[in-house]
Parts: sequence; C-alpha cells; structure tokens
Amino acid sequence: MELKGIDVSKYQGEIDWPRVAASGMQFAFVRVGWAGYEGGIDEGRDPYFAQNMRGALDAGLAVGAYVYSYCKTANAARRAAREAAALLAPYRLTMPLAFDMEDAATYKSIPKGDNSIIAAAFLDEVRALGYYPMLYTYTSFANSYLDMSALSGYDLWLADYRGYM
Repeated sequence: MELKGIDVSKYQGEIDWPRVAASGMQFAFVRVGWAGYEGGIDEGRDPYFAQNMRGALDAGLAVGAYVYSYCKTANAARRAAREAAALLAPYRLTMPLAFDMEDAATYKSIPKGDNSIIAAAFLDEVRALGYYPMLYTYTSFANSYLDMSALSGYDLWLADYRGYM
C-alpha cells in the first residue's frame, strides 16, 4: 500500500493545509525544531511548528513530527526527546516522532558507535514517553556515520538522493 505525504518546516512558509489534503497527501511530518549540542530545543523551535501541527490535524492528515539533531551526547538526545514530547503534548500524533540525524559536520568527528548510541538514546526516550520512535537519515550518512546494525530495532525513514532505487 502506498501512502503519500510531506515533511514540513519553516522553509515551506505558510502552507495551505486544505489544499495539501485535497492534493491526495495522506500524512505530514512536522518539524518541532532543532536540538542543539546539549539537546535543548527552545532556541531551535521551528517558528511554524504550532501552526503546521494545527493545520495538518485540522485538514484530517495523519501527523508525525521530527527533531533535527545536533546532539553530541546520549544525555543531550534524551533531553531533546523530553523537550519535543513537552511541545507535542497538546497534539495527537498518529505517526512516529522521528530523530533527524543527518548533519555530517556535527557527527563526522564522533565514532559510529557513539553516534548510534546518541540516536538510540533519543529513540528509547521517545518510546518511554509513549511515542512511536523512528530514525530519519540519508543513505550516505547512515553508511558513513552510523552503525545501522545497532539501530536495527527501530523503524527507518531513509532519504536517498541518488535518483534511483
């Protein structure tokens, strides 16, 4: 079964959510914001987060969320998960809460195993908070900076920009 959806952040600006739903989109992933090195989201909160959550839900879409990560430790990742959950509390997610780990500049100097521990910390905390966790990354990042066998217990949202399957 094929489902069609979008992911959104401040970079899309104002979104006409009824039009999105009418175009056949069935779900949306809304960016909560970015989590800094120590895991805090407040500074990085997406300015369109609340508007996009309300708009997607009101349009009848299934809704998930994601946090873009700069977290450098497992404790930072757990903090990011808790802060995301607090921001998501007023809303009902019907899709996962994803950890968007793709910033090579942040993670290239950290060993693969440690990066995987950081991701697992976020995902485990999300699960403990009652959300369905998912890792988001892209193929090259996964191959270069993560031990994917250590993360095989989590669902994966994998972007692949090569232009072929």
